[in-house]
Amino acid sequence: MAVEAVPAVAPLAQTFAHIAQYNYEYPARAMGIPAPAGIDRDTLERVNQKPQVIALLNRSAEHVRQAVRSMPEAQLARETVLYGRRVQQWAVLLQLLAHMDDHMGQLIAYSRVSGVVPPWSQ
Repeated sequence: MAVEAVPAVAPLAQTFAHIAQYNYEYPARAMGIPAPAGIDRDTLERVNQKPQVIALLNRSAEHVRQAVRSMPEAQLARETVLYGRRVQQWAVLLQLLAHMDDHMGQLIAYSRVSGVVPPWSQ
């Protein structure tokens, strides 16, 4: 069966850059943890070269790790607003994980439809 390209599908680089953007966005918007200097959250999805996307993902993941490591445990129980709902800050971190997992599933589906078998399925 021939597989045709679907033009409505976001390029892989944009999807990974989107994940990185929200690694900065959720902590900034809902937890008061600003992105590092020089990070413009509004332009991150324009990064489209593989080495830059990989570096962006790594930096954004490290930002989250460092923020969580330095966070007082009591902060996790503080209330905040996420998507118009009052939640505790630990729920923001859970949403961050769910966001990454959602896009990982999306990328796996795109890969399989394109005939690419993920390494863990080989």
